[in-house]
Amino acid sequence: DSFENVSLTNKRKLAVGTKPAVLSMFIANNAQHVFAACDRPSIIHAVAGNPKLLCSNVSLKEVKRACGFDTEAYPGCLAIASEDSLMIGRVDEIQKLHIRNIPVGELPRRICHVESSKVFAVLTSKILPIDRKSEDTSENTDMA
Repeated sequence: DSFENVSLTNKRKLAVGTKPAVLSMFIANNAQHVFAACDRPSIIHAVAGNPKLLCSNVSLKEVKRACGFDTEAYPGCLAIASEDSLMIGRVDEIQKLHIRNIPVGELPRRICHVESSKVFAVLTSKILPIDRKSEDTSENTDMA
């Protein structure tokens, strides 16, 4: 139940919030995890067979502290404290992040989600070569 036989390599920085985080180790689904209690709480974990650490956001705000809470009545749970409440929760099987590349043929600059319309908008830019021969004519004014 400790990290005695664990070593970290290929160290990197990971921002999990805008304020300092309090890190707590806990066991869930027979695996060790780290809960980062902060303004954007996260669970840091490893997937079997993958040497990288992954970070999953927790859908809570401003968690002050968290610790493992494994009892007969609440097996594999967490006790989570905010400024004015104490919660007991269970970690479901942590999901993998699924990524799909969508080629747009242009340089994506911004992305926006309109939840009410269930629409994503992507602002792109495209660099077009200048046709030096027709530079003085109005024929080179394509609008996309």
